[in-house]
Amino acid sequence: PVMTPMRRELQRFITIISAIAICLGTIFFIISVATGKGAMTSLVFAIGIIVANVPEGLLPTVTMALTMASKRMSKNNALVK
Repeated sequence: PVMTPMRRELQRFITIISAIAICLGTIFFIISVATGKGAMTSLVFAIGIIVANVPEGLLPTVTMALTMASKRMSKNNALVK
């Protein structure tokens, strides 16, 4: 597929959101193990944190990318609906 500017921005934002979610999951896993929880319980908790964070950040990401693209198009006097 052709990498349009919009697709590149969305890909970059999704990568950032995913990296943040993985970092948070890892941090919570370490904290959970350090407080004496079992490794399996901590792993399930960390996976839950990762899975919950990705969809939460995806909607604002898409909205921001669409807004930025619309603003750029309006500077070029394009019709933006």
